[in-house]
Amino acid sequence: MLETETEYARVVQDAGSAAESLEFVNGVLLAIQEEAANFCAGVATRLLQHVMGESYGFVFEPRLERGRPGLEPCILKNELAISPRDETGGGVLDVISLGLRIALWAVSAERHSPLFLLDEPGKFLDRSRVPALAEALEEIVSQMALQVVCVTHLDDLEALGLSYHIRQRNEISFVDEVTGGAIEGLKNKT
Repeated sequence: MLETETEYARVVQDAGSAAESLEFVNGVLLAIQEEAANFCAGVATRLLQHVMGESYGFVFEPRLERGRPGLEPCILKNELAISPRDETGGGVLDVISLGLRIALWAVSAERHSPLFLLDEPGKFLDRSRVPALAEALEEIVSQMALQVVCVTHLDDLEALGLSYHIRQRNEISFVDEVTGGAIEGLKNKT
């Protein structure tokens, strides 16, 4: 129980200070969230535009749901916002998810190793766009000092650097280095 007006005034002032502090902290957290979202969307957009063309982009649209701020991922195609749930063709989602994985790694607090294991990147990508994906990955890998181990059936991804072709014959695996677009070990097929 508050016995004096002075005690009551102090409690009201403390409550006001707490509300102001909470508002300040929420503002800082929203600014950090926006900066991280912009960075991640920027990496995804750069990769997407390199592979799919300048008419594509990726953003996080701010939204308010149940009184809480959030972010809605949106694909931009000719400046028209499209939900990722509605975009199904050409490998667009493959490219975006790869860009977001790289970006999230870059902003994470604990980066144990700059090694990425990619299993069939661009699996749903239109074949004509695979060389552009390889170029974009090579650029990002170089800029961010990453190492990539890529398991793929797409020969065009050999451009990522040192590549090996693994084949099996009579239950024996053969590993051949891929150089200059030609598989050296296959010259001596046995």
